Amino acid sequence: HLMSSFALKLIALVLMLLDHIYEFFQITGAIPLWFTWLGRLSAPIFFFCMAQGIFYTHSRKLYLLRMYLFSIAMSAGNWLIAALLPNGSGGIPNNIFASLLLSAVIIVCMEEMAKDRQKGQQIWMVFLCIELAGFFVADLLSRAGLEAAAKLLQILIPTPLSVEGGIFLVILGPLFYYF
Repeated sequence: HLMSSFALKLIALVLMLLDHIYEFFQITGAIPLWFTWLGRLSAPIFFFCMAQGIFYTHSRKLYLLRMYLFSIAMSAGNWLIAALLPNGSGGIPNNIFASLLLSAVIIVCMEEMAKDRQKGQQIWMVFLCIELAGFFVADLLSRAGLEAAAKLLQILIPTPLSVEGGIFLVILGPLFYYF
C-alpha cells in the first residue's frame, strides 16, 4: 500500500478544514477560492476510505451502527450549535456521516443480494420502505409547520434526497467499493 487509510483520512480532514475556512470566512475576501476547490476533494477520499472500511471490517453490523451513531451525534451537535448562536446564525448543516452511512447500507444490501437473492430482496425492501417513509413523513411534518419534528426525523432516518451531496454522493461509495 502506498498510503494507509489513516493517512488518507488525515489528508481529507485537512482538505475539509480548508473548505470550511473558505465557507465561513470568504466574506472577508482574505480566503482564496482554491481553499474550497481543494476542500471538495475531501468527500471522495472519505467515501473511498468508507468503501475500504466496509470491505475489511470484521463486523458490518457494528460498522453501520458506529456510522449511524456518528451521524446522529454530528447532527445533534450541529443543531445545538445553531440553537446557541443568535438567530440560529451558525452551525454547519452538512453531515457527511449520514451520506457515508447510506452509502455503506447500499453496499451491504448489494452484498446480501449477491449472497442470497431472496434475503437480499427482503433487506432492500425494508431499507427502501424505511427511506421512503422517512422522506414522506418528514415532508408532511414540514408542510404542517412542524419543522423541528421534520428535522429530527431526517436526523434519525437520513435519506439520499436529504443528505449532504444527495444521491450522487451516496452512490460514490458503491462505485468505489466495486471498482
